Order: sequence, then structure tokens, then C-alpha cells
Amino acid sequence: MTDRETAGQRALEITVYGVVLQVLLDNVDAVMDAEPEEDMPENLLALLSLRNQPFMIHAVLDNYILSKLGKEFGAPVSANEILSIAEENDPYFGTLLAAAAGSDIITHPDPSATPFSNARVSVVKVEAPS
Repeated sequence: MTDRETAGQRALEITVYGVVLQVLLDNVDAVMDAEPEEDMPENLLALLSLRNQPFMIHAVLDNYILSKLGKEFGAPVSANEILSIAEENDPYFGTLLAAAAGSDIITHPDPSATPFSNARVSVVKVEAPS
């Protein structure tokens, strides 16, 4: 995982199935503290509880990817398939990537449900395996 500035935004870089993705965190000034709060939705609390358990969050990320692709555990995943998921711009995927990359910034997966900012995946650079 690499943490760097990209075009004035904080970017978290993570390799997923051999594809290097950068997670851009929008509205950095509005990013919430990564601490559980009473009014947080259960799915976000579940992510917060997994944040310091890398094997669990990577399993959740893997299950999300396989589910999106309609594949079962152990099935091969191509770089193009990862890119197709990234290009959907799903904030929940961005949140999972940020958590899997070890970020202290965890954001809400549903932009319409909260004033907090949301992680968004943008394909800034792609390094597919050769």
C-alpha cells in the first residue's frame, strides 16, 4: 500500500489480483474520524470492526469481487475484470479498498445517506501483470 498525493487528493494505492489501483478520497476536509458512532449504519460499523484485521477485510474484498463477477471462491480473476469493477465507481468498493489498504480513513458506502465523504475508485494508473 502506498499513500501519496495525486492531483491534490490523497490516494491510497493497492494491488488487487495483480492490478495496481489508486483509491482517491474525495472531500478530504469532510472525511469522518474512523471511530464508531451510535448513528452509524450497521454495514459501516462492520467495516470499522474489520479495519484492524487485514485477513478478514481482504476476505470481504475478495468475496465482493467474486460476487460482482458471479464467480465462486478460487476462480481466476483477470486484470480486465478488476478494471471493470473499478470503472463502476461504486463507493462501497472504494471503502473496501481503503480498509484493505490499511487506511485510517473509512468512509460511508452510501453517499445519499450521510454528510460524510465517500471513497471513490478512479483508475489513475494500471499496472497489469506481464
